[in-house]
Order: sequence, then structure tokens, then C-alpha cells
Amino acid sequence: DEELERFQFSLEHADGPIMAALQRRTDLLVDRMRDDRYDRSALVAAFQPAAFALFPVVVDDRAAACLYAGRRSAAPGIECIRYSLARVRDTMAAAIRRRSPRA
Repeated sequence: DEELERFQFSLEHADGPIMAALQRRTDLLVDRMRDDRYDRSALVAAFQPAAFALFPVVVDDRAAACLYAGRRSAAPGIECIRYSLARVRDTMAAAIRRRSPRA
């Protein structure tokens, strides 16, 4: 519950990794030992992950959500779970698509 409460980010004036993933609609995997460009973001400040991934959930060419995964340690690297996270993201998108009213 505590971590869920920390995962409250306004997207109105947002920048950082969440917006980068959502706007580009591309997966973002960051190992902070090698990549510090998001170290000042609200996401990193809230969770202090050693590595993290953001996978945008795209439905009908619109970003509907963003799947987050974080690691407290860098080894093994975040890259090793890319395939699993992509499958979860794709399943989420399919479920949203099935439940969405059609125009």
C-alpha cells in the first residue's frame, strides 16, 4: 500500500521517464549505473530503483497506461525481463481493447 501511494504522478506537467515512454510509445529500460538522465525525476525520487522499465500500453494507437517494473539491485540487469514485461503489457492492451466500447 505504501509503494502504491508513492506511485501518484501528475501527467499534466510531467516530464521524465514516464512521459518519454508514453509520448514515444516505446519501451524504456534504464540501468541507473549506466544511465543517469532520469535521476532527478519524480519516479526515481519516489522509488530509488537501481534499474527500471516502463512499457507503454497502447490501445488503438493511443497510450492508455504504462507498466512499471523496478529493481533494487542492478544484477541481473533489467534487460533480462524485457520479454516477460512485453507479454504482460500486450495482454493488458488486449484486455483493455476487449473492454472498450466501440465507436
